[in-house]
Amino acid sequence: MTNCYRLEHIHKKGSFPLDDVVDATFIMTMENSSRHKHIYDHIVSKIPVSNIYIQFNQNFKKCEKGTITNAYQDQLHAFKNIFRLIGSLSYIMIIEDDAIISERFQDSEIQTDVSTFLKDNVVKCYNLGPCPYVPNPFYLAATHKHNIVSLSTHCCIYHTSYTCLYIEKKNPSYLNYLFFTPPAFDAMNSFSQGCYSYKIPLVYQTYFTKDALMNDILIGKIVKVFHDLVFINGVENG
Repeated sequence: MTNCYRLEHIHKKGSFPLDDVVDATFIMTMENSSRHKHIYDHIVSKIPVSNIYIQFNQNFKKCEKGTITNAYQDQLHAFKNIFRLIGSLSYIMIIEDDAIISERFQDSEIQTDVSTFLKDNVVKCYNLGPCPYVPNPFYLAATHKHNIVSLSTHCCIYHTSYTCLYIEKKNPSYLNYLFFTPPAFDAMNSFSQGCYSYKIPLVYQTYFTKDALMNDILIGKIVKVFHDLVFINGVENG
């Protein structure tokens, strides 16, 4: 099934604080995606890591992937393919091709802060831009928030202790994906998975993209209303 994917390796010159803990970063995209220019012009240049792989995914309709029958399961299959590739690596970052890297993430002090936290703590998932999320109330003032629920996976750092568990999970149905997300991939219950995030969003997604599914656009509109009601501190749209 890995024949449905190809990898392109990019090694950026220089080094970053996150290189001390993140062994590799994988950018997920489709073979025929219109986002390839965004990947090379924005994500590769802005993401503060040096060891980068781009995973190009052939659609399940064009490449046989067993029981995969819809785009959501196909996305989860792409995550699993990366998890199977990483072997003994400790931490990896996975970023989706529509992610926007905040200018805040260019700050070396913030990069060092995240890197040090991951060195000192075995964190199964560190979400660099959860939206929405429910933080553990005991961590409200913390730099690194422990989350009860953390949605969105457009840029997360995963520890091998999580990736090994997830490989064996079954792909959820569409209804499970939307309404029963904790057992699915796009939501992490942090009490069981140990999901953390930085005190401010470092990577985000815009609410609407030209190749978004209609269901995603509807959900995006709902989330945007919630976002505008809750966030009053100038957090970027995403």
